[in-house]
Amino acid sequence: MKLFRITRTKSKCRTCPLDGYCTKVKGESASERPKIAFIGEAPGREENEAGHPFVGSAGKELDRVLAKSGIHRHNAYLLNLQNCRPPSNDLESPEGQESLIACRPGFEEEIAALHRLGVRTLVPLGAKPTSALGIDGSIHKVRGSVYEVTIEGLKFWAVPTFHPAYIIRGQWSEEPTMISDIAKAIDIATKGYTPPKEDFLLFPTVRDIEARTKDILKKKPLLGVDIETTGLRYWDSEIFVMALALSSEEAFSIPFYSQGFVPYWKNGDLSRVQNCLSDILLSCPTMFQNAPFDISHLEHHGYKVGRIEHDVLLIHHAIHPELPHNLGYIVSIYGATPYWKDIKLRFPVMRQTPDADLRTYNARDAVVLHQVLGPLLEDLRSTGTEHIYYNYSLKLIRPTLSITYNGMLLNQTRLRKWKAELQDSLEATEQALCELADLPQEFNFQSPHHLSYWFYGEKPRSLPTWEKEIASYDEEGSRKKKASAKYRDLLDRVALYGKVAPLVRSKSQTKRTKTGYAKDEKALLLSKLAATTEIDLISKFRRPTPEHKARLSELVKLRDCLTLFQKRQKTAKLLSTYTDFEVGPDMRVHPSFKIHGTATGRLSSGEGEE
Repeated sequence: MKLFRITRTKSKCRTCPLDGYCTKVKGESASERPKIAFIGEAPGREENEAGHPFVGSAGKELDRVLAKSGIHRHNAYLLNLQNCRPPSNDLESPEGQESLIACRPGFEEEIAALHRLGVRTLVPLGAKPTSALGIDGSIHKVRGSVYEVTIEGLKFWAVPTFHPAYIIRGQWSEEPTMISDIAKAIDIATKGYTPPKEDFLLFPTVRDIEARTKDILKKKPLLGVDIETTGLRYWDSEIFVMALALSSEEAFSIPFYSQGFVPYWKNGDLSRVQNCLSDILLSCPTMFQNAPFDISHLEHHGYKVGRIEHDVLLIHHAIHPELPHNLGYIVSIYGATPYWKDIKLRFPVMRQTPDADLRTYNARDAVVLHQVLGPLLEDLRSTGTEHIYYNYSLKLIRPTLSITYNGMLLNQTRLRKWKAELQDSLEATEQALCELADLPQEFNFQSPHHLSYWFYGEKPRSLPTWEKEIASYDEEGSRKKKASAKYRDLLDRVALYGKVAPLVRSKSQTKRTKTGYAKDEKALLLSKLAATTEIDLISKFRRPTPEHKARLSELVKLRDCLTLFQKRQKTAKLLSTYTDFEVGPDMRVHPSFKIHGTATGRLSSGEGEE
């Protein structure tokens, strides 16, 4: 097959530490007029040997994802940030960093050449290519959004997504998201893209509100509704600001407070605004993201919601119960607004957030409901799950709200007694574990690092850093003080791993997660079952060797430790989940029931959730 390639002439190869030590793997396509380009980091071992991008295991996964997204790799252009493989595929190494700098002019040259060929859509695969295009933020947050990027004065649309290597490292649950992201990028490459416009009224007067109310009551359009509150519990929170969206672009803000928690309305205007809002919510069809949360706050403050037309969270749950249902994720798949949710990271305290920023954030929460509604309803029909949403989920909003409002009366005396019993049981179980496994008292049964080492002998990745930090106190000229609390903490952290003897491993096949070997209930149960099976087997040996006897002793210890640990976890779960409940002014517990609480469809409950 004849491949179309672009040669980089502007890369500073003579200054690159990788020059002459590996194959220069050029970008390529089977089409001389590709419409879309996929950008990786650097060639891997297989790519270096074959001289083609994305031919290893990650490349095979990319082929599968592209096919499921509606495109063959031969119709796309595949390239990397740099053409040479860094040592051990480590772009963070000194050589990797230098080679990125040296190859950058050539990378920009190649992207500019693609623009001349008609490419207007780029898909950076993973965090580094995304950052290289000037897009800031975690890949988990920015993926799926559409960004305008400029390279050598030329404009492109970029849709970041995961790198296929991330998927095959065990994150298979993210594959459907990656497929959706790439399908969005392909749609943009073939049909073009128009960024969403924003027609927001953020600083209204009472006359603005009254004029809009008159028009809304006349037309009774479907309104996207969103509120920002000072807390999760409706009975002791204030509504800071709310937004009503008339379309995917137009929304107006109804502030109740300004920055600094200063009341927005003056001279009796508040009652006029409240009357307008009451009329609108009672008369017009509305849609929400997690309607029970917004409605409980609105109705507690006297705004009766008359007609709940849609809840986009519940639509998405009916289509994909296994996927995340937060609004940022839903919009990344079905909407057009780029990721906007990080404003809460920049201003974690609502009352300190600048008015324009908070109200824009709130208005976006409202308009995106219109953006995603049509595509969501289309998917709802195509998956055949309309009856679940309309006949069950949507109809559960009012009954669950009624249960929440009514609340449950708890016997506080009995609850305190039971909590004390659980605390005593937890302490006794942890003490028994320490004695059985000879664990030091400072061992933390809630620490993933401590548990990973005890169960699997897996030391934390930070351990070498801690040891290096300790050694730095003895370096010549160091001004660090060993009498400091930081130094003592470092010593204690490192010393613990010398005091703990890891348990023997059973023959169960424990899966690895992002944070190491799994330590959940299922993984420990499988380990215990494997240990019990091996104990039964060795116990039947007629002439066990000293090695068999030693193995048997360790397995019995493993089984007994896992049994006690399971008891500890169950007690800790009861203590943390069922003994501390916030009560309302009526001394009742008012849980928020989550219709989307489980993938199986059953309800779950907890504190309020936005």
